[in-house]
Amino acid sequence: KCKSFTSLFTISYKICHVADDIDLKSGAADFLENLRQKGYKICIATASDRELYEACLKRNKIFDYFDNFTQSDEVERGKGFPDVYELAAKKCGFGADECVVFEDVYEAVCGAVNGDFYTVAVKDDASNGDIEKIKEKCNLFINDYYDLL
Repeated sequence: KCKSFTSLFTISYKICHVADDIDLKSGAADFLENLRQKGYKICIATASDRELYEACLKRNKIFDYFDNFTQSDEVERGKGFPDVYELAAKKCGFGADECVVFEDVYEAVCGAVNGDFYTVAVKDDASNGDIEKIKEKCNLFINDYYDLL
């Protein structure tokens, strides 16, 4: 397991949440800027279509923070399994023990944890029904990205 947040940060596109338009979760832009300034590699592992995540990231002016984009359709199994996280890490030249995954859905948290990734669960209102399961499964639970700044 990771002892610290090092090397690769795989951040799901779910740093954005969907309402009438797509906005960043609280603290996400500041957190990404902080990682970028420290030289961390940052990638996205997502089940979303390229058009959705690109539009979200560009509109919120964070697209250029990311070194790599990996979509779940590049692997056989969905985010309930570690495959998409493993591929994202591999594209950046890292193993699971050098990565941190940020997720906000129980199934995705399980996939990352089952791949031996240090997994930070980010609170999301859409996952309130699974919040206790998420807290039990992840390595760290945060209410928003400001918790890490």
